[in-house]
Amino acid sequence: MAKYINLFFDLDRTLWDFDQNNRNSLFETYHQFDFDMDFETFFSMYKAINKMLWDAYGRGEIKKELLHVNRFYLTFKALKIDNLLMATEFAEVYSQNIEKHNILMPHAKEILEFLKPNFKLYIVTNGFKEFQHRKLRNSGTEPFFDGIFISETIGYHKPHLAFFEHVLKITGAKKDDSLIIGDDMRADIQGAKNAGIACVLYNPTNENDLVPDYRIGSLLELKGVLNCL
Repeated sequence: MAKYINLFFDLDRTLWDFDQNNRNSLFETYHQFDFDMDFETFFSMYKAINKMLWDAYGRGEIKKELLHVNRFYLTFKALKIDNLLMATEFAEVYSQNIEKHNILMPHAKEILEFLKPNFKLYIVTNGFKEFQHRKLRNSGTEPFFDGIFISETIGYHKPHLAFFEHVLKITGAKKDDSLIIGDDMRADIQGAKNAGIACVLYNPTNENDLVPDYRIGSLLELKGVLNCL
């Protein structure tokens, strides 16, 4: 019998290819507006500002609504375009466009189909609830999961201990039969370790500075971790 029966998956960059989908959505949105700059200049600036604001949001320093528009407004401003109305419109068009892009990480659906009959599968993710639910629904992965836990709904972000305590309480899962699977060293791996839950680092780039319980470069390697080859 498998040691782990409750599998808690992160969403972005673990199952849903955030980097590719985000870039594709931004590229599409960018070309719906009249800009003189090239896309790569815009995208490079956006990534830095977006990360800064998401870090601030995770620390509870800014509200969701401010992040949603300011990641674009501050990007435009840094590129000498001071136009809040345009940033607001850009944010709305981006929100519509991202629903069209639902590339999954390699083997994501394959491993979910393999695991579903014998394991309890859950999503544990930071982010905006409406976006995260759309990603699951539009990518066709929502039916695989017995529960979906999103930081905005819970009121705490990974790696906060209260996030994981809430998930364990609601699911009835025990720490020793649970496994966290994610790509983020702080949110997923440090969060799991703080909560005393075993963890798998899914990190194809092999860049890490914290030792997880398991490390995989492909989602298919979960079969070996779970002893179900």
